[in-house]
Amino acid sequence: MLRNNLNNTSFLIILGLGFLPEAVYYYLPEGATYEVVPYHTPLFVSEKYIRRSPGNIICLGWSLGGKKSLHLFRKYPSKFKHLYLLNQSPRWQPKAILQEKKYLQRHSLSRYLSAYYNRCFQGSPEAREVFMKKEFFHHRRQLNRSLLLEQLDTLLDYQLDKYLPFEEKITFIHTRYDAVAPLSPLHHYCQQKQLRYHVLKKSMGHFPFHSQELWKYLRH
Repeated sequence: MLRNNLNNTSFLIILGLGFLPEAVYYYLPEGATYEVVPYHTPLFVSEKYIRRSPGNIICLGWSLGGKKSLHLFRKYPSKFKHLYLLNQSPRWQPKAILQEKKYLQRHSLSRYLSAYYNRCFQGSPEAREVFMKKEFFHHRRQLNRSLLLEQLDTLLDYQLDKYLPFEEKITFIHTRYDAVAPLSPLHHYCQQKQLRYHVLKKSMGHFPFHSQELWKYLRH
């Protein structure tokens, strides 16, 4: 799972609800090897590879993927060089999640995914068009209703306060506009807790891997 580049640093990206690694591969910068895993990868598989890694891991946990990233970071802190948590919410609202589950249960999977991806790429129509043309049907074939409902249930139990205290090796990143996990709650949360965070001022949408601003920030 984890591969070292010339600087002996491993780059791991853990995705969240409804996205597969193929959606990120288009945008990975040259010069480093990134391993991208979907959220439903069994935890014991991730743990096995992290234990075998020589360490110096830089991990990016996106959305729900932040939960698994935090678990791995807490369990194997010496293996991590830094953990970035991208587009998080201090606490996902139960009412909103229940509404999301009802929509998924009442409509076809294609209709649900189309509506969800529209929100994830809101503000980034070109990136949405590329994804829908190249990846939508692949995602539709690989994902299923039960898997998505299970991931939505996982969100109900994902609260950042459960992982306090945070430390210097953890940084929050958030896009300026996010229709799924708005910036404002995380902004106030990080200020209140005095946590490290960075706002991508030119980036839009919940799924910002198409943004050069994101990769530029991670490189530095």
